[in-house]
Amino acid sequence: MFENIKTMAELKATCDIALANKRGIVVLVKLPGLEAPEEIYNPPSNVRAKLSYYTKTYGPDLKMIHNDAVKIVGCYTK
Repeated sequence: MFENIKTMAELKATCDIALANKRGIVVLVKLPGLEAPEEIYNPPSNVRAKLSYYTKTYGPDLKMIHNDAVKIVGCYTK
């Protein structure tokens, strides 16, 4: 589990742990204009689909492909 992640590989590893343990994930996304990251909870049933979304929408450095001001900065199982 990685709370502060820097790469897509770390995000995938956290999702793999969640899937193996039938747990959900919380993804922290830094958005422009906000002081603290947004926390997004995904239940166990959504983890596989959300991982697919994140790998298509964010680059290896976890910056959003179409808006690099948006970045995933954390992920942990819940």
